[in-house]
Amino acid sequence: MVNVIEILPFFVEKSKKHNFFQKTKAIIEAKIKTALNYKSAFFMTLFLNIVYFFMFYFFGENDISIKIHGVSISYFQYAFVGLSLQMVVGTALASTEQNILQEIITGTWSSTFFFFNIIEYALGTSIAGIFLSSFSILVSYFIATVFLRVPFWFSLNFTIYIAILFLLIMLSYISISIFFSSISIWYKKNIGLTKMFYELTKAFTGITFPIILLKGYPVAWFFSRIMPLTYGLEGIYATLFSEDFVRSVLVNASILGGFTFIIGIFGVILVNLSLKKIRKEGSVSIY
Repeated sequence: MVNVIEILPFFVEKSKKHNFFQKTKAIIEAKIKTALNYKSAFFMTLFLNIVYFFMFYFFGENDISIKIHGVSISYFQYAFVGLSLQMVVGTALASTEQNILQEIITGTWSSTFFFFNIIEYALGTSIAGIFLSSFSILVSYFIATVFLRVPFWFSLNFTIYIAILFLLIMLSYISISIFFSSISIWYKKNIGLTKMFYELTKAFTGITFPIILLKGYPVAWFFSRIMPLTYGLEGIYATLFSEDFVRSVLVNASILGGFTFIIGIFGVILVNLSLKKIRKEGSVSIY
């Protein structure tokens, strides 16, 4: 009962400050505190994620190379970028809905949403999850570069472009998470849309293979074009491996920004409608 005993009073105390950023920070701190109460689960997830990375490293040892924007790189260099984003995207996509359902089950739901709005809650839970999931990426990157001598070309000159794209990718998937959360709130159950969208993201965005390979398959190409991560990866690969990358960054960043804005607005509207529905029915704490 960690959520009910420890986290709710923390929320209540922090919510007395009405600043948006302070309240979002309170959610982040509370969710990290909750996750770290289960250290064995955290370290097991960290271990499994590292193993997952290095499955692809040993596969890439078969002298597989890929050309991106005319630059020949090892398969693991290519896959590491996609796998890293896959992990944090999965967290950004699932965090809001999972945490809302957990709040309902543990009885903190009605109190939490009395003090926080959906944007504060979605950003807080997602940032906390992204922060924790990033440990797997950092540890894997350290092992790959220091012990396995994998040459990664992450120039500091491109950090700002990659940071912008990363931020827009996360915001786009957080907005999708809000959208799916509205459906879960309406029906008071998880109907599996988040998992389905995540599996489509893994399959059709070029995480472990160049997206151009899908161009001969119209249905697969269509799915790749409606996934935000496709545009994020295109922009990041252009930044890392192309000399003329600024145009690609601007185009893909604009697409991600537009996607986030449109889906985010619809998501917030639908969440508020769902909250009004369950309050009217008196079923806020019934799961």
